[in-house]
Amino acid sequence: MKAKAMLHHRSVLLQRMESTRKAADKAPPKKKESAEAAREEAQTKFDEMSQVAKRELTQFHEQRVHAFQDSLIELAESQVSAGREYYAQLAKTLAELTRLESS
Repeated sequence: MKAKAMLHHRSVLLQRMESTRKAADKAPPKKKESAEAAREEAQTKFDEMSQVAKRELTQFHEQRVHAFQDSLIELAESQVSAGREYYAQLAKTLAELTRLESS
């Protein structure tokens, strides 16, 4: 849910940045300086949000990879355990068959 909120906030900032850019392009010479300042501020806010999103996305991917590695380790351990149990059962069955044949 946090990712959706961040995406929405970033989209709003992108729209604001685009609208201030257009306003700065169309601004009359008297208001050009304030329009450029607003454009730069919107660009700065968008860039800051992008950096935060990039860091959080990297962190999210690292967490996912770590969780996947843990799951793979758990799966491998359970497969080894099941293999040992299967081998023990086969060895027991073979010993029983060998005993029955020799009787």
